[in-house]
Amino acid sequence: ARDMVRIAINAPSSAAGTLSVYDVAGRLVSRETTVLQRGSNVLFLRSLPAASGVYFVHVTAPSGEARGRLLVIR
Repeated sequence: ARDMVRIAINAPSSAAGTLSVYDVAGRLVSRETTVLQRGSNVLFLRSLPAASGVYFVHVTAPSGEARGRLLVIR
């Protein structure tokens, strides 16, 4: 990713959620709150980390959690 990331996620129910980004040392880089609708959702991560590297993305909601990796290239 260079400018923005689009994250597709399916939610079993509508609820508030949190989109968090961590660096490889486990430090929180950014956190955004979002509202997930039941079914397919597309989340946009616009505040990418300033440094190139591998980051971990966590989406959490009362109904569950999803995790993934993100490679930022500057």
